[in-house]
Amino acid sequence: MSTHLALLTAGLLLATIRVSFGQPVVTQPPQAQTNVVGSTASFTVGATGTPAPAYQWQKLDGNWTDLVNRTNATVILTNVQTSDEADYRAIVSNTSGITNSAAAHLYIVVPPENLFLFGNLYLSSDIVAIAGANPSFTAFATGTSLSYQWRKDDVALPGATNSTLVFSNVQPSNAGSYTVVLTNLAGAITSQVGQLSVAAGWVFTNAQGTQLPYRLFLPPNYNPNTNYPLVLFWHGADESGTNNVSQMKDNGQFPFLSATNLAKFPCFYLAPQIPYSLRSCVQYDLFLECATNLLASLENQFAIDPDRVYVTGLSMGGYLSWIMIARHPQLLAAAVPMSAGWSCTSVQDAPPLSLRVPIWNFHGASDTTIPVSWSDNGVAGLRNAGANVLYTRYQSGFHGIWPTAYRTPGLVDWMMAQRRGGTPTNQPILSITYPTGGSVYRTDATNLDLAGTSGAMGQAVTLVSWTNLANNAQGIALGSNAWTAANIPLVSGQTNLIVITATTTSWSPNYLGNTTFNDTLTVMPSPVRLTLTLQGAEALINWTGGVPPYHVQRSTHLAADDWTDFLTNATPPVSVSITAQAGFYRVVSQ
Repeated sequence: MSTHLALLTAGLLLATIRVSFGQPVVTQPPQAQTNVVGSTASFTVGATGTPAPAYQWQKLDGNWTDLVNRTNATVILTNVQTSDEADYRAIVSNTSGITNSAAAHLYIVVPPENLFLFGNLYLSSDIVAIAGANPSFTAFATGTSLSYQWRKDDVALPGATNSTLVFSNVQPSNAGSYTVVLTNLAGAITSQVGQLSVAAGWVFTNAQGTQLPYRLFLPPNYNPNTNYPLVLFWHGADESGTNNVSQMKDNGQFPFLSATNLAKFPCFYLAPQIPYSLRSCVQYDLFLECATNLLASLENQFAIDPDRVYVTGLSMGGYLSWIMIARHPQLLAAAVPMSAGWSCTSVQDAPPLSLRVPIWNFHGASDTTIPVSWSDNGVAGLRNAGANVLYTRYQSGFHGIWPTAYRTPGLVDWMMAQRRGGTPTNQPILSITYPTGGSVYRTDATNLDLAGTSGAMGQAVTLVSWTNLANNAQGIALGSNAWTAANIPLVSGQTNLIVITATTTSWSPNYLGNTTFNDTLTVMPSPVRLTLTLQGAEALINWTGGVPPYHVQRSTHLAADDWTDFLTNATPPVSVSITAQAGFYRVVSQ
């Protein structure tokens, strides 16, 4: 609009003044943009108009709402969050009019976070499957505009770009370590490793015709030039049969096949299935004979370390674990029975090697299927015979305590540290170090001081006690991680077996209870020390040490080794005529 003004005064024509006004026009609308959460975003609008236009930025939040103090051509938004994702526009105005810019959207990208990988049962990130099954991994995460890439053994899988990775008719060749990488504009994140273990099924038949179905899991990236440990798992009674599937029921027994443990301890995992026909007590020896035949066959086929064969089992399988300790201790590096009991009527029925097998036994005090007294008596019998046993006795907990027991921290590390015929190692452990670090000590003293150490994987050792089984004397040691036991009374002239026992947690806040572990020392009198003194036509034989009864024996020819008793139930000194009974003499104690 233009206005012309003319003023005529005193015949004079004054100058004409022209004033022009223009409505605002948006020449450059704001542009949509994408920002990472926490960053700074900005929108700019370009506009013309006379007089110069003013600006007011708005956000669409149900309705268009003015942003306070955002009145420049550029609006700056700092530390943007997901709540800032919206449409934005500028209101451009001057005295001649008003106009709106086009809306521009602000997209907020949240970095991938809180990524969890689950197996198909959603119980852990690991999967244990039989060949032919259809397991799956699923990734859950927070973040926006996420892209997925699955990897096996650190190699990208072509086309595996969904949040779920499904295996159809899975085979042992699919076994491996799986991860998923999530990416967006804000970055990338890699999941924890999910281990897929897959076993085909076989049936073993021994020379006697006994058949045994079994599943065998090979170590990841199995190398026949490397020897691997083997874990033998015995299932419970409900999983018996011949379908070669039921024994794979997840009762929590697969920590040995987790990604974490396989990375530290790649191993074979053997899961036989007990046929119904061999499930009775009278058939167990026949069954175990077949099982040992199977082990021998597998050792011929695969690189299995015979010094690292371990057995574990639950319920009936725990009982079978005990039987293996009693019948075949020469095969085992360690054993972990659960909810069962010692298989022999007497510990003395078992061969001496049974006392050298490292054992960690688990049982719940509320078990009504197999009473906890079976474990109590079995462990006590083994300790009284000189064995060192770990025993986790839950204060509560019924028969099926094994999912908790198998998750005991350090259990896999403890088992895998043991070697056949070796000295038990790895915590929890108690050791007698004074007056000897050996298992036998000789003395004629009437009292004995002991000292040693104990450790329970960082947990408190709440009690260290001692018992002398020769006289049933008992007491409490001073200290825990470093302990001493003073003036332990000994029975003179006979063998004293001293058991030192430590007590710590059960590692279960639900079942409570405790774990006990021990070391034993056999204390024997000093060996027989013999003297012979000539007194005319006689020789006086005297001795000290040893354990009565004493036998004085005589031989005429040492090379012939024809020792015969000269005197039984002898007491020193003994007089011998050297004219009538010349020869070689010795004293034999108990």
